[in-house]
Amino acid sequence: QGGAAAISVLTEPSRFDGDLAHLEDVVAAVPGTPVMRKDFLVDPVQVREAHAVGASGVLLITAMLDDRTQAAIYALKHGLAPEA
Repeated sequence: QGGAAAISVLTEPSRFDGDLAHLEDVVAAVPGTPVMRKDFLVDPVQVREAHAVGASGVLLITAMLDDRTQAAIYALKHGLAPEA
């Protein structure tokens, strides 16, 4: 309603007091608006978590990831279909 094209939600708990539940709450509050998980993602499991609570995307800081982890995360985009 405020005109945002997308919303970024911090989920990193130790430095930014974030929580995955915050992401889930925002997704529920703004149906139809893309919502991105903003965190230090270092494992494909974290991408799956974001998808499970309805995130439209994730922020990846690729400088933090080795090639194998990057490849595993990128491969997920083919297996995680958008919610219908």
